[in-house]
Amino acid sequence: IAPGVSGGAIAVIFGLYDQITDAVANFYKDFWNKMRFLIPLGIGAAAGILLFGHLIKFLFDNYNIQVCCLFIGLMVGTLPSVFRSANKQGFRRWYPIPLVLAAALTISLAFLETLSYSGGETGLSFPLLLLSGAVIGFGTIVPGVSSSFILIAAGLYDPLLALLTDMDIVRLLPVALGFGAFVLLFAKLVNWLYR
Repeated sequence: IAPGVSGGAIAVIFGLYDQITDAVANFYKDFWNKMRFLIPLGIGAAAGILLFGHLIKFLFDNYNIQVCCLFIGLMVGTLPSVFRSANKQGFRRWYPIPLVLAAALTISLAFLETLSYSGGETGLSFPLLLLSGAVIGFGTIVPGVSSSFILIAAGLYDPLLALLTDMDIVRLLPVALGFGAFVLLFAKLVNWLYR
């Protein structure tokens, strides 16, 4: 829920990333042990989202610039740990190419304000909520990617945060569905790529 704080990067820092992606990607193998590992993580994630949703909304409403700067610093602060973990098997010369491509894509998206959603909380459609959930799933399983920042850039963070703080369960269900579908479909790929 905190912009700039990547769930994947936090998992890397705590040495849990491989276990989490393996448990999600291969949940059908040794199912009960994997569930014993994943359920407390899921409960913790849900509790964190519910407990900090109102706090984050208050901070953004009252201290927007300061909070954005804080979260940018938090995101940059996780990068050394992610790089150390990713370089365990050595560095290859072609590794900077995906970095440059991803940076170029990110910078180009920052200039495309026409892609930014401006319909407010009431204009959120089922496909948009589903896509938002997929973005959250993407930021959760890819270390160093903040789904909150992507949602902010797309103009969707504030309306989704309002849905969360209002506990609009019916409209949060498509977000959860998009999240779950993305994580289940791409966890195996991300696990393989990360290794």
